[in-house]
Amino acid sequence: MEAFLGELQKNLVRVVGNFTRLGIGLMFGLLLVRLQLSFGQDAFSIIILLGTTVGYLRIFPDIIQHAVIAELSRAYHSEDRHDMSRAFAAAGRVSALIGLTILTAVSGFALVVDQVFNIPVELLGATRYLTVCIGIQTMSIALFAPCYKILEILERFTEVNFWHMALKLSFLFAAGLVLLFVEGSQERFIICYGTLSTLFFGTVMVSIMLRAMHLLPHATFFRRDFCRDAAKRMLRTGVWNTVSNVSMVSQVVFGAFMANRFFGIHANGMYGLAIQLGGYVRMCCGGLAYGLDSIAARVLLVGKSSRRNQLIEVSTAAHAWAVLTLFPMMVLFPQEILTEWIGPQSKNPQFDYAMTANLIRLFAFGAMFHGISDAWDKILIGAGRVASYARLQLGITILAIPLSLAIALKGPEGLRFFSLSFPYTLFYPLFGLWVFPWLLSLWTQQRRWTMYRPLFKTFAVTLLPVSILFLAGLALPAEGLGLLLLAVLFGTFHVLSSGFLLVPKQYRRMGFDFLMGLRSRFGGSAAE
Repeated sequence: MEAFLGELQKNLVRVVGNFTRLGIGLMFGLLLVRLQLSFGQDAFSIIILLGTTVGYLRIFPDIIQHAVIAELSRAYHSEDRHDMSRAFAAAGRVSALIGLTILTAVSGFALVVDQVFNIPVELLGATRYLTVCIGIQTMSIALFAPCYKILEILERFTEVNFWHMALKLSFLFAAGLVLLFVEGSQERFIICYGTLSTLFFGTVMVSIMLRAMHLLPHATFFRRDFCRDAAKRMLRTGVWNTVSNVSMVSQVVFGAFMANRFFGIHANGMYGLAIQLGGYVRMCCGGLAYGLDSIAARVLLVGKSSRRNQLIEVSTAAHAWAVLTLFPMMVLFPQEILTEWIGPQSKNPQFDYAMTANLIRLFAFGAMFHGISDAWDKILIGAGRVASYARLQLGITILAIPLSLAIALKGPEGLRFFSLSFPYTLFYPLFGLWVFPWLLSLWTQQRRWTMYRPLFKTFAVTLLPVSILFLAGLALPAEGLGLLLLAVLFGTFHVLSSGFLLVPKQYRRMGFDFLMGLRSRFGGSAAE
């Protein structure tokens, strides 16, 4: 019981802190878009275009973080300071290599950006400058990735969330200062925004490094006798993490690139709005996924197969429940939410709200599956078994992109625009829902049905809240206060299902016995 309560306390701190961060981050993201729209329609579309293409190079720092987690966790839990110091130095070498490679690649891309995208001539210089700024930000994430992971390995999740919010604020502050103090053209807005956001972002990253060095003084980047074997294992893991992440990101970048080539820069604005709103569905489970690889590494290092299987079951149910917190709202009321966010259609005539709303529905569906599969991905990363997962992701992506392109070129006119999102929103979920549980069943030596069981259970319990939301939507106006009331109504019923879904039966029984024991104890004392 004590072990369960201790583990529960650790995970509650992690999850509550993560969800607090995500909630605040959601508000920051919504506000940031409103501020960026004030730069001008072309400037906003360029920022969105670069964010959904070049911006996805930030997966490579994430790859480094995932690659080093197993080695750093093993070294830390061995309680050998010398081993930890050598492993950290190895992680630093790998991070520096990736960081410099990223900056070189982005700088080269900036020179040919006009050959790749349709960019207004008067904004070409600003676009190149912002591309380099994104490269510098991405390089800093890669360089200091081991420091960020040190905080997670120490399970200082509250502090991790604080630093994550500071990084988010760097963009919000930059946009606010540009609107307050900068006057002139859209080109000037883009250049000043890139400069300030990079300056603030870099300051936060250096602060994270100093904090990690304070917590672990024996961890240093500059140790000569770093562990070469650990560095090789990190690079080997990093290769498969690269395959995994590039496969996933290619699905979104493909759509953004083809939307720009086929439909122009304003199509990227619509595409970016749909990605962000639909992506909030996946963000709902980010509070559960973030840090799960560290937890999985510890559980698999010291635990038994029963704890591994329990972790998979509970995490799958929790992620499914989390994405269903927002998915029904995005499917039933996407255009209403879009209007409340950026204003009416008359204010943004270059965007087709009806088409954007359908695109939001598609991205919400894709994000729902990606959110669920994040649980499986993180556990496999913590177990150091990412290679088999990455191969399947690559295979699905190689199949999905040509199919989507064929529909865009030869399919019905009504599907051309939407088909560009199909690698992420349709093919990946449909294929992945079959192959990933199969992979987990092979690893755990359980029947595939065992992997689906928490999903079916979660969807079944959520049918009632979704039905209530649908019926209430017929009675209440889905705008302003009415939309808020619908969200609160659905959220209330949805939250009530969490105890039944997310707590294993034996622990629910333990909790019930604990409450009954308290009742008899205090009841007996009162009777005396």
